[in-house]
Amino acid sequence: MLRIVRHPGPDSTHPRGSVLAMGNFDGLHLGHAALIGEARKRARAQGSQAAVLTFEPHPRAVFMPETEPFRLTPFRVKEREIARLGIDLLFVQHFDAAFARRSAESFVDDLLVGAIGISHIVVGHDSTFGNKRRGTPEMLREAGARHGFGVTVVEPVRGSDAAVYSSTHIREFLRNGRPAEAAAQLGRFWEIDGRVMAGDRRGRFCGLIGCDFFDDAHAASCAVEPSSTGAGQGRCIAVIVARAPTSFEHAVVRRVHTRARDAGRCRGI
Repeated sequence: MLRIVRHPGPDSTHPRGSVLAMGNFDGLHLGHAALIGEARKRARAQGSQAAVLTFEPHPRAVFMPETEPFRLTPFRVKEREIARLGIDLLFVQHFDAAFARRSAESFVDDLLVGAIGISHIVVGHDSTFGNKRRGTPEMLREAGARHGFGVTVVEPVRGSDAAVYSSTHIREFLRNGRPAEAAAQLGRFWEIDGRVMAGDRRGRFCGLIGCDFFDDAHAASCAVEPSSTGAGQGRCIAVIVARAPTSFEHAVVRRVHTRARDAGRCRGI
């Protein structure tokens, strides 16, 4: 059973001495799974808790809030996938401008050692942390020698086609309409998980059913073609994703109406 510890501090009651995998882990793709699996393997070998440290919201949302939708994995999906990987503890550190100003030394001393109490940490080869991203794997090794924790640095993980698993690559695949290639890197189909909201019901003029929903970064609409059997099932024929909430309406109207006109089903709108 996964235990979630939000905003870990010195008074947190979680077990100390965990083996920790650290990262944003946006997408929880197969490369992330390998890194987290390394932490789990080491934890089981030494009889410790296997843990993950991640950050909410994603740092990019703090530093560049006006950019296009970029996040691959809403927190609920991330939590589900981390639990599926056999992790015991999920530490969720709130990320804001004040936390971003914390020095790399403070990050190690106050968070990793003081609040979480790690015995070992597993990071990617390009991991950075602390103010101006001054924290590096080499700095972790030096800090580990002082504080008594071990450090494992995982090199890029590649698929059978020799391509590196990468959140950036997955975003590009999705942007370019290549979901099968995105799924090959994720190890599952990409998904959006959010709250269903009442929309403008424009799809009814086209003989379609619309399902509009939001997560913390996206607005999306699925245009559903009702089943000809009347069995209450349908086929999703178009999905439109926009940045929530301001660009949602125009993106949905443009894409759904164009698709419907092409099918000769929605003339005159």
